[in-house]
Amino acid sequence: MKLGVGVNIFSGLELLEPALLQIREHVHYIVGVFDRVSFEGDQPPPYYFSLLEILKNKGLIDDLIEHTFNITYVPLEAQSLQREKSELGRKRALENECTHYLNMDCDEFYNARQFKESLQKAKDYEFTITCLFDYVKSPICRAKTISKLHCPFLIDINKKYKPCNYPVSLDLSRTVSTNNYYIFNPDDLVMHHFTGVRFNEIEIERKFQGHSHYMRMNESNRLDFYKILKGVDSSNYIQVEDQFNILKYWNTEFSNIYNSCTGK
Repeated sequence: MKLGVGVNIFSGLELLEPALLQIREHVHYIVGVFDRVSFEGDQPPPYYFSLLEILKNKGLIDDLIEHTFNITYVPLEAQSLQREKSELGRKRALENECTHYLNMDCDEFYNARQFKESLQKAKDYEFTITCLFDYVKSPICRAKTISKLHCPFLIDINKKYKPCNYPVSLDLSRTVSTNNYYIFNPDDLVMHHFTGVRFNEIEIERKFQGHSHYMRMNESNRLDFYKILKGVDSSNYIQVEDQFNILKYWNTEFSNIYNSCTGK
């Protein structure tokens, strides 16, 4: 297997280095597909391009591709644009002789051991799927139970992304059409989704920028989301260790980058 990884880049860039450190040694090629603005035209954070260059210089990203598009405020069009980003990365990985492909967002993490052990199983299927744990407010605040949502994992590099239904709920911008698929058992592979975790409240706001799911939200929905982030219900979440060293990265290197670019 030669595994290619494509990262969808706009929100959550402060999480990307710790995420890539978990998988880099098991991956043949990593491409970052970035937007200069959100799908709705919002500007990226001040540290955005500096951090992309740092990640490339460190060898955590092999290549960067700019995704160009027409700004939209329509959720289905935003979902199509997200699929375009996935396809850009897949095609570039194919050009680099990859046989399998993983498309991921900046806030999606895999335990290095689980990731490595799962590759042997995944190579026998055209599409693999994993369950996920959601995190909110802090890198050490995790939901007690596995989410009802699932996440696309590896695909055969020759399968094009298209919206398809499966027995579990999936991001339709990252599905492929096949009957040759496998859903990992939670004991074997889990994606750790830092969906409600960002460096500060300014960066949390960027979650809503151009994301098809959040474009469907009204003001009341968004306020409910912020309540979850600011006052976590202890009956639904537990404190866990910072297994991906996110806080260490934020308190040292990322803080320096953030402060130098924002003038803090």
